[in-house]
Amino acid sequence: MEKARKSLSAREIEDITFAQKQVRNFAQIQRDSMKDVEVETYPGVILGHRNIPMNAVGCYIPGGKYPLLASAHMSVLTAKVAGVKRVVATAPPYQGAPHPAIVTAMAGADEILVLGGVQAVVAMAVGTETIAPVDMLVGPGNLFVAEAKRQLYGRVGIDLFAGPTETLVIADETADGEMCAVDLLG
Repeated sequence: MEKARKSLSAREIEDITFAQKQVRNFAQIQRDSMKDVEVETYPGVILGHRNIPMNAVGCYIPGGKYPLLASAHMSVLTAKVAGVKRVVATAPPYQGAPHPAIVTAMAGADEILVLGGVQAVVAMAVGTETIAPVDMLVGPGNLFVAEAKRQLYGRVGIDLFAGPTETLVIADETADGEMCAVDLLG
């Protein structure tokens, strides 16, 4: 992790740190709003609910040529704020090694794996000789990762059934360019 961090510029580290602070802060506000409830509605009848974090969560962070740092922030950090005991983060190798920005953004993960695609998702869900299985899988991925998560649903929890994220805006010279850019970002 230290080697990866040292390969980044001061600005890159500053940007990652800023994003992590923002995500962690809002995640903590969300967690603080989820109150446990216990009430005696009738003598001897106690009703309520408790928020109990998962024991282990696997966070898939797409990488390759274009690292998705936000996926690391939004999965690793939020799991830690929620109180998950063991957070495993995995991303595919980039040029034979983990992408330095992704590794830096995974700060807080208990285990970091350089493994991508379906193999990473399955390894986290069912376990291997060296990877203990997790209770839940989170994070985006290509259609193969999405299908693997769909097939593993039930064996482990998943965040959602993700669909395609490709977007196309068809516009001519009369279109508001800024509005088109906002649509693409959305």
